[in-house]
Amino acid sequence: MIDHQSSIDSLFRRLALASLLLFTLCFSLPAVADSDSGELILPGLDPLIGATRDARLLGVERLILRERILMQGPDPVDGAGLPDYDARMRHFFITRSGVDLERMVTVVEPSSKYGLESEFRYPKYHFLFQPQQTLPGGFIYYPPRNVDAGEVDLFIDDINVAFMRRLAVVNVLNRHESLNAYGMGGSARVDDGLINLTIPIKIPRTLEKIIGRGEKTSIRISGREHISISGESRRSNRFVQSERRQNQSWFPTLDMEQQLQINLSGQIGERIMLEVDHNSQVIGPDATKIRLTFEGGEDDVIRSIETGDVGLTLPGSQLLGYSSNKSGLFGIKTEGQVGPAEFTIVASKQKAESASKSFNSKGGSVSEHVIEAYRYLNNRFFRLDLPQGMGHDVPDIPGRAVGDDEIDQNSVQVFKFIGAGLQQIGDIRNIVAIPDRSGIWNPVVVQAAIDESQAGLQYGELWRPVPFEMLLDQDANLVAIDLKYETEITGLLAVTYDIIHSDGSRTRIGDKPGEDDDERLSHEDELYYKMKLLKPQNPEAFTWQYVLRNIYPLGGSNIDPSTFDLRIEINRFTDFPHQDLSADGTEGSGLDWFRIFGLDEEDQQSNDGSDSIVDKHRTLIFDYQRGLLKFPLDFPEPFNAPPDKYTDYADLPDFDFEHSLLAENLIPQIYDWETNQNLLSTFTQFRLIASHAAASSSFNLGVSNIEEGSESVTLDGRTLNRGTDYEIDYIFGEVTLKGDAAASMSPDSQIGVNYQYAPFLGGGNSSLLGFNLSYAMGQNSRMSTTWLYESNQVVGHKAKLGEEPSRTLVGNVTAQ
Repeated sequence: MIDHQSSIDSLFRRLALASLLLFTLCFSLPAVADSDSGELILPGLDPLIGATRDARLLGVERLILRERILMQGPDPVDGAGLPDYDARMRHFFITRSGVDLERMVTVVEPSSKYGLESEFRYPKYHFLFQPQQTLPGGFIYYPPRNVDAGEVDLFIDDINVAFMRRLAVVNVLNRHESLNAYGMGGSARVDDGLINLTIPIKIPRTLEKIIGRGEKTSIRISGREHISISGESRRSNRFVQSERRQNQSWFPTLDMEQQLQINLSGQIGERIMLEVDHNSQVIGPDATKIRLTFEGGEDDVIRSIETGDVGLTLPGSQLLGYSSNKSGLFGIKTEGQVGPAEFTIVASKQKAESASKSFNSKGGSVSEHVIEAYRYLNNRFFRLDLPQGMGHDVPDIPGRAVGDDEIDQNSVQVFKFIGAGLQQIGDIRNIVAIPDRSGIWNPVVVQAAIDESQAGLQYGELWRPVPFEMLLDQDANLVAIDLKYETEITGLLAVTYDIIHSDGSRTRIGDKPGEDDDERLSHEDELYYKMKLLKPQNPEAFTWQYVLRNIYPLGGSNIDPSTFDLRIEINRFTDFPHQDLSADGTEGSGLDWFRIFGLDEEDQQSNDGSDSIVDKHRTLIFDYQRGLLKFPLDFPEPFNAPPDKYTDYADLPDFDFEHSLLAENLIPQIYDWETNQNLLSTFTQFRLIASHAAASSSFNLGVSNIEEGSESVTLDGRTLNRGTDYEIDYIFGEVTLKGDAAASMSPDSQIGVNYQYAPFLGGGNSSLLGFNLSYAMGQNSRMSTTWLYESNQVVGHKAKLGEEPSRTLVGNVTAQ
């Protein structure tokens, strides 16, 4: 019984030491504040954490620190401050017993309509939600909640921001918990995990004094593997047989996703701990972390030794201009004490190397760009209707001739629904987008659509103006508006514009913000602008016709016309993929596909008639500056046109559509609004191949394993934003410009990329040595000194500008 009691006491002493060590590590570091909250002024408990529970003011880093404090003791807002040993042990036993002494309730209510999240925190004795009451006549009345009571804390936050903040906190805490050898203060069961093996080994007595008893040697493996398989089976009554597909299969298209997270923890004796953590969802070198630690005894000189993925956690290092947790380090860290003197030593090598590359976008070499037929620029070019009531067809054709009515190009305004968020300058609140299926836009018809059917109406609270350009024909007639990027599938767009009549009068399509405020309609005590629905969130038949689907990207912008060439190929096994010929070349018209598709109607001197060369000189079809192929306006569906259209373009009596390869290889599915957008890649009957020298928008850095978030991309001296201006593949080192950044490139543009990466063989070229010594001269006085030595070596034989070899030594001495 005595031995059992002593083992329990020893266990609690180790738990207390482990908790104290974890507490010391957490609170010896200066926390990192949100950029809008200012830097912290204390290396320990930040005053803001003890002053408020409002997550908006605390930010992610402070919330993480607050949760760690709550795991060890009372809420710092209650004035408890830092939890001492007694508070931590009391919290430990209360948590294990399941007793709720706080008796507080927290209720979170999200509102998707307003994009806000309300959090109520109140004691259990307070009845915040009053019971419903039945009034005379059977009406149900819900009394208002008493949120003004002094014991109720109410926090209002943006729903998206709150979710992302909460997710960031949970991810960090879970990550730290999975790497913690003791778990939640030792509260986890010993048998937790997938595999638990206890391997008692005999250790020599001399070594046992250092690492503890060999009976404690064990290995524990835990983790999770998530495998999801999804599939979709789709059959269409518009299916067209081809050589590859003779019929439609009921077997679904399967998509499998696998996620693996595994943690191996073990110990040798009682004091040596090993942790290996792997997460397949993490990109780069942080996907696998290794940590080996030694925990010394109470009277030992060496308190702890930590090797593997370590951080620069030297007291006072922030005073020297170094981050308190310098990432990308692999080395050893030792802490110890000799009498009143405490010391910390860190020796590490930076795993990631810093590098920079610059690119010139001028296309010096000609390269080929393959564009599948289904990869037209979808949801980018939208045409605008002239109302049917003025004698125009519905839908109105693009490229209309100037007549009695025309659209005022300067009056066009397009707005995109952005959902919840902070309103910016130019944003508009409350728009109802109305489908104009009748083609007659007037207040009477619009009001009737709102009051009666309301079919297809799209309401939204916050809308943002969308920049666009005009797509014109040779007579400067408005063909469509170019949004300069492809709108996402679920994007919602509304438009308003004016129509000018021959007598100078105007008809306005929709309400114009700032001019038609008195025309807004009232709905649920809110005023809404009425606008024409340009694109709904879900595809539907009528608005589907607004989008031009005969414009393709050519794989670059600012193309050199002298190097440009284009061919269209059929995707089948044949020696003549660019011509209408059978596999052996004995049957078919023998015409080039670009002629049959209307891209060879003139010779190079602009005379009518085919010359078997693609019409590169027709700038209305080939936009070299923006890198676009625009099929003729009377050819809205190039790969699903009526047979007589191909016959007219072929302009050859011997061309017979029925015996052409076109008859069995048309692709109506890519123009059908009911086709699943995720299945478009299965329709590959034709492809376009453009060869040219152009201002390339994709660059390869020539390295892999780039550290996420370490890159900085500039275009002609302007810093670009990830997601908006460029995308980067951290695994393969591929950078692709997009949006306005890609459109503004010229052959003389200069692109610069600074980044950090982890080499597969060997570490980085930076070594770091740190030392801290603290000496207690009395109860309230202490002297400490911190020194850091950093050495940067040269990788290779020559040093790059700005990466010359260097050695730096900094230090300080403080007293209190």
